[in-house]
Amino acid sequence: MELIGNTIKKSFVVKHKGEKYFVNYINSDYADPILFNRDNWQILDEDGEELGLYFLKSDINKDNLNQGLLEEIHDKLISFCVENFDNYQPILNKI
Repeated sequence: MELIGNTIKKSFVVKHKGEKYFVNYINSDYADPILFNRDNWQILDEDGEELGLYFLKSDINKDNLNQGLLEEIHDKLISFCVENFDNYQPILNKI
């Protein structure tokens, strides 16, 4: 046998200011098709809506304050998850 690549995925459920967020991290050391067209971090709110940071140029003026708030929440959630990345200690059964 030969190991040709690894993919790591971690999922977090975080409560921030009374709101629940689902934060997912996925990364790979090889060209994994799952990762094409997505960032390493994905954040969803309680309704399953993605916390989007990307706007069309035509929307930037309308949502300038909203975009700043989203970026702040996004950064705080990711920082919190990075700090707690290794806190999960599962009990693994030996095969």
